[in-house]
Parts: sequence; structure tokens; C-alpha cells
Amino acid sequence: MKRIQVVILTFCLFFSGYSQNETSKLRLSAVGGIAFRTTLMQNFKLNSPLIPVFGDYSDYLYEKNIQGISYQAGMKLKMPSLKLNVTYALGIRHDHVNRRNSDSRYQESWLFDHHIMLMRSFKHEKHRLGLGYSIVNFGESYIDYEGIKKHIDFINYNLIYQRRVWRDIYAQFNVLYIPKGQYPADTSQDFLSYSIGLFYELNLSKSP
Repeated sequence: MKRIQVVILTFCLFFSGYSQNETSKLRLSAVGGIAFRTTLMQNFKLNSPLIPVFGDYSDYLYEKNIQGISYQAGMKLKMPSLKLNVTYALGIRHDHVNRRNSDSRYQESWLFDHHIMLMRSFKHEKHRLGLGYSIVNFGESYIDYEGIKKHIDFINYNLIYQRRVWRDIYAQFNVLYIPKGQYPADTSQDFLSYSIGLFYELNLSKSP
């Protein structure tokens, strides 16, 4: 929660310095699309495996919990004079959570991710490069075999590249960094992951 407050405060301070004349030029867009992320890869310890191994009988199947297709929708605020875009998107996935006690199947649930992105545009919006912050599996937890509540939400920081493929349709590629201590399945190390997506933007503001 503290991280969310810091992000909100940062954006408020940023826009407080935006003049009235510049504010009148802001553009609002609705954004929607789909994204898919890869299995986690660990690239920071040469003497450890690339991914954590927990076996088929783990109560939390880390791979299937993050690989579901994410359906995303949100709003984008464009600042043409600065060539900057600020986007908030809510991602919804139907993914595995934990194994049932009575059989060998994993329980599935609708999971929610929150994404905030700050992008810089190049070559008349054809290319964009930026940074992002995500909360994955927001508020999600389960009860393990010993009756202990385990949280499976975590954060990651994103390096983002977008490219216009046709009109208002953009392809997106993310490099996702999960800091040490964040990923529920293994808090002893940090991780890298990757995602690809396709998004459509609907302009809600008329051009001057």
C-alpha cells in the first residue's frame, strides 16, 4: 500500500507543475488488449538454476500461476508537448492458484494485476519506450495444507517498448524485473521475466 501511495504522490507532484496552457492540450485515450508472460528466468546467480524447481506435488504451481493470458483495459493520458504518456491498466487472468486438498488438480481463480506505465514517444507515436510498475495477483492468497495463509501477490518493475503496427494498434514487449524477496515461490533471489502483448487505443479527446 505504501508503494501505491508513493506512486500516486509522484504523479500528483508531476502534474502540479504542468501549466494551465499545457493542461488544456492533454489527450485521453481508452486502452484495451491482451498480454502473455513467460515462465520466470533467473539470471543473476550463475551457480543456481534458471528457474526454481518445486516438483509436481507443490501446493503452489508457480509456472501456471503467471502464464495465463491477461485481458487488460485502462486509460491513457497523453501529454503531446512533452511527448509523454501515462497509462493505468487493470489486467484480469484466469490462472491456477493452489492444489486442492482432495485431489491432484489445481484450483483456478480470476486474478487481478495493476499496471502503471510512463512512456516517451518517438517518430510521431510510431515508437514508445518507458518504465512501468505492476502489482501481480493483487490481494491473492490461499490456505496451505498446514492451515497457514500464504500470499502470492508480488511486484515487478518493467522496461517497456511499444511499436505501432497499424493505425491505433500497438505491439508491446516488456522486460519484467522482480526484486529479491518479492516472488512468493522463492524470496531468496531476484528474477527476470518477459511478456508480449497487443493493444488498441481509442482516442477520447478531439485534436485541436
